Amino acid sequence: MSQRLLSIFPDAVTPIKALLSVGKQDERVVHFHGVLPVFSHAAPS
Repeated sequence: MSQRLLSIFPDAVTPIKALLSVGKQDERVVHFHGVLPVFSHAAPS
């Protein structure tokens, strides 16, 4: 049985698609799927 996912985003992020967003935390760029962080890297200088 499939589940629907709500498009809820953490504060201070930019939505890219229905469930994908990107934001900056502690000088790192963090990519989110919904509210879960899935990837991060150093912010460009």
